[in-house]
Amino acid sequence: MDYRSDIVTGNKLMVSLMVSLFILSSIYASPTNLRELVNSINDFSLRLYLKVRKEGENAILSPFNVFTALTLIYEGARGGTANKVRSILNLPVNTGRLRSSFHNLLTYLKSVNGLKITNALWVQEGYHLLKDYINTVNRYYLANLRLLNFIKEPESSKEVINEWIREETGRRIKELIPPGGIDRQTRLVITSVIYFRGIWLYRFNKSETKEGYFWVKPNKTIKIPFMHLRAKLPYFESNYVKVLELPFSDNKTCMVIFLPKEGLRSFENSLSIDKLHELLHKLKEVEVEVYIPKFKLSSGYSLAKILSEMGLRKLFTSEADLSGISGKKDLYVKEIFHKAYTEVSEEGVEATAATAAVIALLALPVTFRADKPFLFLILHKPTGLILFLGRLVNPKADNSG
Repeated sequence: MDYRSDIVTGNKLMVSLMVSLFILSSIYASPTNLRELVNSINDFSLRLYLKVRKEGENAILSPFNVFTALTLIYEGARGGTANKVRSILNLPVNTGRLRSSFHNLLTYLKSVNGLKITNALWVQEGYHLLKDYINTVNRYYLANLRLLNFIKEPESSKEVINEWIREETGRRIKELIPPGGIDRQTRLVITSVIYFRGIWLYRFNKSETKEGYFWVKPNKTIKIPFMHLRAKLPYFESNYVKVLELPFSDNKTCMVIFLPKEGLRSFENSLSIDKLHELLHKLKEVEVEVYIPKFKLSSGYSLAKILSEMGLRKLFTSEADLSGISGKKDLYVKEIFHKAYTEVSEEGVEATAATAAVIALLALPVTFRADKPFLFLILHKPTGLILFLGRLVNPKADNSG
């Protein structure tokens, strides 16, 4: 059997290598006032995906969810920090346009059956946030404010947030923030959750789910359950990829599968948002016999290092200017945690993701004032050899005699 050739007699589609995207109708034809924002989110989505994927490993994430959390941080950024975040996320310079577009997008998405998006701010009791910041994130990003005591109870505060995440994700994401992820320096945690449950427009019959071979490598297969369906579906094939759209019953959402003919990584490396859109616009309804795996995926990421490499380093250092949050330059982003889960079955798809941005007080510099007698040595570090050893009791005494 040739693992690269997956269409055989009877137009049978065997998924040997797969990358799936949950694509809202806005990607195909956004309302004009949303198109700019959606394009920015999609561009960031592809860039983030290409950074987090690892050779030979599964991946599931919601870059839109991460983008939302970063935009909430951006609303509190000032100066060079704000300019950098705006540039990396490709946000409108006009904050009024950004806010109205994001609010319209969230309102638009609320009309999608089975889709829920929830944002929240968890603030240290007694820590002052600027009223403008609170009003902005509440009005335009639908983020509610909740109080916790990170200083006295960092671990129990973490558990309160994790329990909220569990509830909002249908208990699919159990521990977003790990032990130690919140400490006494934490002043604010920004959380964003997305939950989606889509029922197939054309359901797979459970009785037709059979075991088949999945090519994990060109010379290695594993046995897994494949679901089967025959229907008229949007489909496109070129000399390097096959693309299939599986619509959900609301007719607003769908799952799109890109099946490369020569290997997933090389296909991913060639991707751009324009290329993805071009492939999506070439889909035409044809009769397709579909075989896709029945599967569950979950992934978790600590994104500070990855986002720093993407150009957001300043957010995670003492150079951060988040004075639009508290009125002071005393905050930085300690870490951004992200987890996602998806299950694909005969009935449909369940997918959820959660992001938590932990924002902490900048640590005050440690003071080392050598103002009393001390011991010192001069060391050869590679060998550990002490070259000189001494003590200073009185800096004015020469002791040269």
